[in-house]
Amino acid sequence: NKETSKLNPQGNGLGLWISTKLCLALGGQPLNVESKYGQGSTFSFFLFSALPDSQQEFTDPTSTNPEFPTETNEVNELARKFSPRTTIDSDSQDHHCSPTVLIVDDNAINREILSAFLKHKGLFFDVASGGREALSKISRRVQDYPNCVCGGYSMIILDYQMPDICGPKCAKKILSLFEAGKIPSLPVIIGHTAYSAKEDRDYFLSCGACDILEKPFTTGNFTMMIEKWLIP
Repeated sequence: NKETSKLNPQGNGLGLWISTKLCLALGGQPLNVESKYGQGSTFSFFLFSALPDSQQEFTDPTSTNPEFPTETNEVNELARKFSPRTTIDSDSQDHHCSPTVLIVDDNAINREILSAFLKHKGLFFDVASGGREALSKISRRVQDYPNCVCGGYSMIILDYQMPDICGPKCAKKILSLFEAGKIPSLPVIIGHTAYSAKEDRDYFLSCGACDILEKPFTTGNFTMMIEKWLIP
């Protein structure tokens, strides 16, 4: 079925897009590809660099390369500043009754980048590495703070493809928790996916997602999503 078929995809070309942007960011040229059926493919790139003993002053190519979006540079800068220690303690008195975002993604780098964005926006956040952990944290948060007005998480950024429970199925389970009265309020669920086909987006939305944040995203996309659903 559709849920299980997403567990072993053949790929969406996202890695090639990222690799090309990295080449451009370093002042090089886009990726070249040579492919022969039944033999394989060769990917190559060219980077221009001064010799180690050169006195030439180095200039950051991302500052002058119009093909490389400045939003991505901001992502990299934020990601470098982020470390697991900056995740806000979920036991903090200021934290559990404030709007809090739960990031659910099995990829550690994705969790770090999203966390860095949320930290930059001054928002509280928590992380989960999969669907089962997310469902456990959602239930436990309500149990730990039964007198908190907001109850659970205000927003959940939910990855589509995860090894234990895929995003759409996890969204359905979150809806079931709300319908059963096990969580006091329904969080805003944002589907986070590289699947750009309309049927994939519609399927995620039909399972309970309020909106879709496509991979890769820019600071502008992310800011609009936060302001639309979380910041009044």
